Amino acid sequence: MVNKLQTETLDITWDNYYASCYRIYTYFLDKDIQAIYGIPRGGLIPAVILSHLFDKPLLLKIKKTYDPSKILIVDDIVDTGKTIKKYVKKGFLTTAIIININRCKVKPDFYPNETNIWVKFPYEVNIIDNVSKVQFREN
Repeated sequence: MVNKLQTETLDITWDNYYASCYRIYTYFLDKDIQAIYGIPRGGLIPAVILSHLFDKPLLLKIKKTYDPSKILIVDDIVDTGKTIKKYVKKGFLTTAIIININRCKVKPDFYPNETNIWVKFPYEVNIIDNVSKVQFREN
């Protein structure tokens, strides 16, 4: 059997990205969130944004001083659910994802977007090509 190649791509803009983070913020606003943790590496950017919105600490390492059910675990995308399942098994019950792939078996608590096609985030650019287009001038 031949695998079908993905021909469509969903390009997420920074505006879409910030709007998705804000939707996560409003969804959890009335919950008792004590800290934000971003699953490395895709979860780091939404974690920083949400840390600012909630005015809560950004955890670079999960600390035992926090109640696991009050730490918001975030990531940019969930596909199979294998990564997020590890956190749920450890008692982290509050999860948010920017984009949920609709075939995922482990659903996060909240996700503002869902798709079944390949997603390209605004920070997933070809840096070498972009740097070569920039001209640096000495003052």
